[in-house]
Amino acid sequence: MISESVPPTAAEATPTTPPAITPADVADAARLVSFGVQPKLLPSRDTEYAELIRRYRDDPAFARLADAVAALAITLTPEELTTLESAYTPRPPTGF
Repeated sequence: MISESVPPTAAEATPTTPPAITPADVADAARLVSFGVQPKLLPSRDTEYAELIRRYRDDPAFARLADAVAALAITLTPEELTTLESAYTPRPPTGF
């Protein structure tokens, strides 16, 4: 008996693409890493920290991003961190 092949649906034929990483995702991942290096700060005492921990556990893409941010953060020297902080810290408007 010859079986008829059924063409794949659009969802089956198109490989799934990972969700786009937004600047807000990167900021959240960096905030999570920043919370993690403060030993006295506990998720049970900070709702934002607890929410980021939950997101890390529930969202594999966010967990990979946070891991990448943490890996980058531990390779930077204090001088590089200061340079990055000053480059990305909003400055108040000047009179010029």
